[in-house]
Parts: sequence; structure tokens; C-alpha cells
Amino acid sequence: MTEDVMIIVNPEYHNILRFEFVDRIIQGLEPLGIEPVRIFVKAEEHFLRDGRKVLVPLTYLAVDDSKSYLIYDQDIIVESIVHKALENLNDALKKRGILAYIPEEGLKIDFTTSEEYINENKASIIVDGPDEYVKELERFGKGIVIQFKDKGVKIESFVISAQEFYTGLGQRKGLKLDFALTLKREGLQYSKETIEEFLLGAADRYASFLLNSLNLAKITYGSIHIIMPGEKKAPSIVLNQIDKILEEVEEITNDERIQELVTILK
Repeated sequence: MTEDVMIIVNPEYHNILRFEFVDRIIQGLEPLGIEPVRIFVKAEEHFLRDGRKVLVPLTYLAVDDSKSYLIYDQDIIVESIVHKALENLNDALKKRGILAYIPEEGLKIDFTTSEEYINENKASIIVDGPDEYVKELERFGKGIVIQFKDKGVKIESFVISAQEFYTGLGQRKGLKLDFALTLKREGLQYSKETIEEFLLGAADRYASFLLNSLNLAKITYGSIHIIMPGEKKAPSIVLNQIDKILEEVEEITNDERIQELVTILK
């Protein structure tokens, strides 16, 4: 993806902003699998009472994180990359006696997903559980789907069912997770047992993030159903909305043209 960069500034500072600020942001994002879609910088000049000049590069970023291995705190990480680039800009401006500064309201970050990636990866993540957990469980599911993609396994749909329970440890809550994974046929070279091992390994990898973000004491795994290509019917899975969800999973299994049901993987 080619980034769209626009810099509005006194021509005197254009090159230094491009090379010491914008390019540093791009270089910091790319190793994380985050692609810059659009970067807009409008730099304003201000003067302090002592006469020193301050350059304020108001910055807007639109980034595509659909191929990133990060599933938590993307906004914090991207923001830290911007501020690291700002430090680099300050080092470059120091010899001119100029300070660069971005106020909190001067940085805006939007996350987006390319149409090309959506069309290539039509995986639906369906979460059935308490409303307050849905967003984090969707991110958890996204991380697992990305792990499968790295192994060359394409996912049609991924159902996560979450049930609360009390651990007895200061009455803190835990979550029991049931999984149903529907696979695409293309390039599939693993057995059902191996796929289940991949799923549990990926879930364990991201479980600590889920524990911290939801303030849980424990996560346990219940039933795991791997639905291979060609199977006519999805196996039973314990869900709060069992009739609705199983109907959707069965439709996905038997009809390749079905549209994304609940959440497009972003």
C-alpha cells in the first residue's frame, strides 16, 4: 500500500519534517505490520515570550492494522511511535534553536482496513457472551485468526462462546470459552487434531492479554469444534444464543457466497 502524505508548512521546514518526522513514523510502523494509508501534517509556527520559535506539527494518521500481529493497545503503540519521531525531529531542529511540540489534541489516529485485505480474508468472528466482553473477545479472536493465516490456514468463521463464573479468589470472575472453527478448503493440509492444537496454542498466547484487559482471574477452555471443509453440519456447541448462532455457522459451511454475518475481521 502506498501512503498518501501531505505536509503543509513553511517551505523552509518541509524537507526536515518529511525526512526526520514523517519518514520516521513510517519506518516505525512497518516492522509491526501496520501500514500508513494517509499522513497529513500541518505545522504551525509560534513564538515563546523569550523569542524562541516553536514548531507545532498537527498530525493526522490513517493506518491499516489488518496485517499487524498486535491485537491490543495499537493506539498507544502508534502514538508512542509518533512521539519517538517527534524526539528525532527535535534533535534535528535543536541546531536551529527551534522546539517541536504536539499538544494532546494535535494528534489524531484512525485505524482502517484495506478492501483488498477484506476480500482476501472473509473470516467472520462471532462472539456470544456478556456485552462487556464482546469487544475484547473479538480482538482475541482476530489474533487467533491471524495466527492461523500465518500457518497458511484460511478461516471461514470463528465462533467464541463465553460464560462467566466466579473463581472464589476474592469473588473475581473467570471466563469459560467454547470454540467452533469453520475452515476453508483452499490449501488445507492439516488434520483436525493439528488444527485443534494450533487453536489452543494461539488461545494460550493471547490469554494473558485477555486476563489483563478484562481484569479476569482465570480463563478455561470448554468444547472445541473444528468444522472441516465438506462437513454438512456444524457440531453442537454450548451458546447462549445456540439456535441463531448454529444456523449461521451451518449457512457459512454450506454456502460460500454468504455475506459476513456479524463482524468483518478488521
